[in-house]
Amino acid sequence: MTGKERILKTFKLDPTDTIPWVPFVGVHGASLIGVNATDFLHSADHIVDGISRSVELYQPDGIPVLSS
Repeated sequence: MTGKERILKTFKLDPTDTIPWVPFVGVHGASLIGVNATDFLHSADHIVDGISRSVELYQPDGIPVLSS
């Protein structure tokens, strides 16, 4: 089962093989690419790089793209 399938089944309350993992990366992404939090939050490129690195390292089922 793919991560996307797992997430969609969970939304429908259908059984899945495992619980989907969709971590919020946030400023932690800065440490993954070796920049400080201020620089990270002021650079779209840094944010993309940090989130991309988290996907490589953690292999989650999904990544939230927005938080409130």
